[in-house]
Amino acid sequence: MYQNLTITLNLLKVYLMDADDLDLEKVPNNAFVIYQGHHGNWSVYCANVIFPSLAFFEKDGIVNTEGCVRIIVLAVSIVDDVRGDWKIIRELSEVAGASCLKDCGIQSFVY
Repeated sequence: MYQNLTITLNLLKVYLMDADDLDLEKVPNNAFVIYQGHHGNWSVYCANVIFPSLAFFEKDGIVNTEGCVRIIVLAVSIVDDVRGDWKIIRELSEVAGASCLKDCGIQSFVY
């Protein structure tokens, strides 16, 4: 899916992962911003690239929306080709030549 991704190395890069409370004024104007998340918040307006990920009810988890530790179980089936956070990070690392997350069970820790 990300085989044609090319990023200019001279750019300042900012990677936002489900960042809802970001102060957009603190993001430099010359930054290349990558947003990974499941809902459109103010952070997506400054993004150059958006990687859609699963919503909280489409994945298992260990923390609920109030920040309390709870075992969360998948509530609905996954739609189309939307990937979980761990899978997006793993695929990006492979494209970057650092497949550090492959086959190490990281999906158990990154929801």
